[in-house]
Amino acid sequence: MHPGSLRSRIGDSVATWQDVKTYIYRNYVVHEDRGHLLVLLLDMDGGRSQFVFVSGAPDSDLISISSPIGSVEVIDGNVLLSLSSNRVMGIRQTAGIYSVGAPVLLADLSATLMDTLIALIAEDADSYERDLGLGDRY
Repeated sequence: MHPGSLRSRIGDSVATWQDVKTYIYRNYVVHEDRGHLLVLLLDMDGGRSQFVFVSGAPDSDLISISSPIGSVEVIDGNVLLSLSSNRVMGIRQTAGIYSVGAPVLLADLSATLMDTLIALIAEDADSYERDLGLGDRY
């Protein structure tokens, strides 16, 4: 792989899930590897931290990057949505957890885009946690 790019050097093929995993391992601390899911733990401002999940599969054309905010049982969805007007990334609800996330096509993926999305998603999720008074659980 070319530095700064996740694109494969073989013909016109694009990055694979394995390319993404290799890039993540070279540039981030992987807290947990579940095969299809890499869990990163990023240091944030003020001594806080934030989990970021990067998921994909060998036969998929996309990956997903997300970061948890908190449980749907604890967070008022209307309050959460009212806070979203000043944020960049979208909110999703999966398995009873609100999170900030974005899917990314492997064909469009670059190292710069990956790093930018990981940073933006982690910052947004951490900001929601602070604004909602949830502490630093995720």
